[in-house]
Amino acid sequence: MNIFFLALFFLIIPIIFIEVVWIAYHGILSKKLAKKTKHFSQFPSDPTCKILVLGDSIACGVGATEECNSLAGRLGSLYPGAYVTTRFINGVKVKKALTLIDTSKKEERWNLLVIFLGGMDIIHFTPRKIFSRNISVIFNKAKQCADKVVYVSPANVGLSPIFPFPFSLFYSIHSYFLLKTAKKIAAEMGIIYVDLFENKKNDSFGGKVDFYAPDLSHPNDEGYIIWFNKIKEALDNHFPFYNK
Repeated sequence: MNIFFLALFFLIIPIIFIEVVWIAYHGILSKKLAKKTKHFSQFPSDPTCKILVLGDSIACGVGATEECNSLAGRLGSLYPGAYVTTRFINGVKVKKALTLIDTSKKEERWNLLVIFLGGMDIIHFTPRKIFSRNISVIFNKAKQCADKVVYVSPANVGLSPIFPFPFSLFYSIHSYFLLKTAKKIAAEMGIIYVDLFENKKNDSFGGKVDFYAPDLSHPNDEGYIIWFNKIKEALDNHFPFYNK
């Protein structure tokens, strides 16, 4: 029996080591993608409305080949008469993203504020209570400076190809519980919630690398289309009244 467990131990350690190297390598690719990504902005002379896109690397559009293919860029295409700008910090967790909203500027009022946050809290295993407190604060600040606030949840992080088993299992579980909390708080505070979380059976990406950028953690153009279609559905229901 001791020999069996010893053999199992020496089998598992190399596998875990290889998986950690795999994740670290693609993490480096992710940082390189982020450095060369240009975020989208749109400033018409006579805007029909003002839209702020706020968050992490997803808000920036990391993984998209062009700014117009990012989620912010697709918002600009959906509302061509809108003033659209982006504020982001790559790799930011919810707590530090609070600095992106300045409620002290009375003139800074948005018709629509779209938030993309939470992925890094999942990856870094932010405790549920801390995440709950931080997301509540950012929702509250967002409501103070916007007519409509939309929170776009991260997808099921555990299903990203960058994470092999057992990391995938841990991240899927943590994704579920953190996003369940975010959804509950959003409902209580009147925040429009766009749910990108799916279990493995119903995953829109189908676990295919075809929908991911080379870092295997951010969507590519096709992946962003799938996500944006869900955002558009929510906007058609809650934000249809501005001239497109």
